[in-house]
Amino acid sequence: MQAHFSGISTLGKGLLSDEYQSQVKARFSQTLNGKSNPSSSQSDHYYSVMVEHLFGGSEAPIRSGKDGMTIENATKCDFDFLTSGDRKLIASMYQYAEAINIDVKYIQSFAMDLGDYRQHDNGQILGDCNEGTYDMQGHKVTYSFTEKDQATIDSLLESNALASSGIDRGFISHITTPGKGVLGHFGSFQFLQHMVEVTAGEEPTVPADEFRHFKPNTKEERFVRTLSEEVFPFPEPDVVCKNGHCEVTEVGKKNGVKLDSAMSATTPDFDLKADLVESLFQRIIDPQTQKKCGLSGLQ
Repeated sequence: MQAHFSGISTLGKGLLSDEYQSQVKARFSQTLNGKSNPSSSQSDHYYSVMVEHLFGGSEAPIRSGKDGMTIENATKCDFDFLTSGDRKLIASMYQYAEAINIDVKYIQSFAMDLGDYRQHDNGQILGDCNEGTYDMQGHKVTYSFTEKDQATIDSLLESNALASSGIDRGFISHITTPGKGVLGHFGSFQFLQHMVEVTAGEEPTVPADEFRHFKPNTKEERFVRTLSEEVFPFPEPDVVCKNGHCEVTEVGKKNGVKLDSAMSATTPDFDLKADLVESLFQRIIDPQTQKKCGLSGLQ
């Protein structure tokens, strides 16, 4: 769209009617929503661009998050769980980014958030980090969005664009809920709002100029951590184990808890298939994995 307007002289731009510009923007939003019929070669090109950026050139089969975080699912990239519709939408975003000159890392981070949502069965198996979280001193820990992000989220959720946007409303609800999205999101809420409005055919609240160069957020820019003034004492356990040796506490003795000789001398069973867990850990820290999964430069 920007390329279309940049080919027109300054004088010509001044003579363009608002109606004409609105029609152009509407046509482009239809492309993002899959409502137009762009040429097959053009669609294939931007789909290939998406595959190159997210999958390293070899598209992964679509995986389902309905089985939960099995060892197999946990070793896969977030992108592998993107649905066919997700992938087509993101391919259209690459087309939009090229026309408007947007840094594609904004799209990659959006895709990572959406993929994470799909990987966890559309957020169904993710807990709320604001429910029952305490620090070691017994303070209740609450996480919230930064003032800037919360203002953007409020504006987004109040927008009429949500109803006609091509972006999954369930995902938007999930990622904008503090206990669900505050710690897990990599993407920019300003970019999310921008794309929601563009796919709805509305004038973006945040201009595209804001996304020329990707700016990774620091921890302080992603969330606010608050501790309660009240301290909640932890109940003493019946049994404590250290370095493979378990003992009954005084509380446990009062409760009549006893350990047999085998348990008191050995570490409790911890069957997490250590070889697979180690393989998962090595995969996460592998630079090649980070590159393929789009992690490099996003944190």
